[in-house]
Amino acid sequence: MSRPRSITILATLTISAGLLLWWLNYRNQPVTSSAPTPAPSANTAKKIPPASAQTLPAAPALTEPLPVFGSDDFNRLAKERSAVWMSARNRDAGSLLALWDLTGDEALLREAAERFPNNPQVSLAMLCLLNDKEGHEVEKLQWTDQMITNDPDNPLGYYFRAKLALGKNDKSSVLAALEAALAAKGKINQYARQRMMTAREGLLASGVSPRDTYQLSIGGPLRRTSAGMTLPSQFNKFFRTELQDLKTAGEVEKHQETAALGLRLAEQIRLTESPMLIGELIAAGMRMNFLKQLDPNTEIANTGRSVAEEIVLAESVKGALSETMKQSSSAHAWLETAPLEVQAQFTDRMMMDGEMAAIKYLLTQMPKP
Repeated sequence: MSRPRSITILATLTISAGLLLWWLNYRNQPVTSSAPTPAPSANTAKKIPPASAQTLPAAPALTEPLPVFGSDDFNRLAKERSAVWMSARNRDAGSLLALWDLTGDEALLREAAERFPNNPQVSLAMLCLLNDKEGHEVEKLQWTDQMITNDPDNPLGYYFRAKLALGKNDKSSVLAALEAALAAKGKINQYARQRMMTAREGLLASGVSPRDTYQLSIGGPLRRTSAGMTLPSQFNKFFRTELQDLKTAGEVEKHQETAALGLRLAEQIRLTESPMLIGELIAAGMRMNFLKQLDPNTEIANTGRSVAEEIVLAESVKGALSETMKQSSSAHAWLETAPLEVQAQFTDRMMMDGEMAAIKYLLTQMPKP
């Protein structure tokens, strides 16, 4: 009996939670914590990265409630209060992106793009901006190439290259770009951690209360990086069509190779620098679909398990994700009014260890029924 074929895949990593649910609930509400808020505890303060050495002393604390996030009044106040902080940082790429994350003023991002074209965070921010815009093909190609040049170890730049090829229905270029992404040495990096940290520094320096800062420093960057987080899902239709065509044509070996490529892609999505629930959900769905396309007797390299056995484990992961979704919904609803210490610890864990660590912590702090 011949040995089953071996497919090399990346090691699995299960990270899930519901931060986006909390943010979607929070983002359209007024930020109303005008009362003085106690400072973080000593333990919490140690975990918060220090402000930039160039940053001047914080502005006086706000005494009025912040306007509704996303409103013109909020954006105007954010620019006014952050002016000294941005000047102290010489309007560097980080401060420009932080204010862009909080206000959505495209002029800020364009300034960063003009002054810091070699910064990969700027490249990704430009790609996320252009993602939903029709046309702009030359500019999209420019920033895709720029991102790959600026951070060749980040697979995300190659994903954007694959998307451009997908728009041209260039199948061979799509596959080549995805192979290049899988060959990249680093993990997928949305740079969310750095952007959250810088947004927090700017908010605190602008006199925003710690409680509001914890919420805004996560929510602002998240909405600006969501295009990169959901990008891999756009390849699902391509793979479905390709696999069906190969199956219809009777090209069994090519069909299995393509399914194996998709499986490796799903695994890579899970190994991100800033793991988010949305990425985990996308990866879990893709992974299950590709496993079901493979010969159930095929061995998954470095695991000692067959595809059939891996499907059982994938079902277990799917169940765990569903359970986390149920728990995280109520947990994030409670987070809005949780003690400051809890919000501080949650934010620190979210930035430094990822969403799964943050939600696990939150569940241990919730009042028991």
